[in-house]
Amino acid sequence: MVSPIPKQNLSSNPSFQAQRALERIAKIDIFDKGCEGHQALERIASKWTVLIIYTLTQGTKRYSDLQGQIRGVSPKMLIQNLRHLERCGLVKRSVYPVY
Repeated sequence: MVSPIPKQNLSSNPSFQAQRALERIAKIDIFDKGCEGHQALERIASKWTVLIIYTLTQGTKRYSDLQGQIRGVSPKMLIQNLRHLERCGLVKRSVYPVY
């Protein structure tokens, strides 16, 4: 089973949080490889990665569920992208015994 890492709690005022985020974004040099935004994009900027993350926002999925829901992805690409997301800490993999 693969599931997304739970989000951290945000402050009680979402509009204040959004304003602070927008102010930080305005100061970012996204083309600098040391920039956190650049590094985040390098981790998720593939066609399959975006689709995998979107699918996992719907809840925990088995590998076969992901493969069936994401049409067109080869088993090799799905495994490569899942391993990459796991190494980056964006997804958590749990192994369950088969009976």
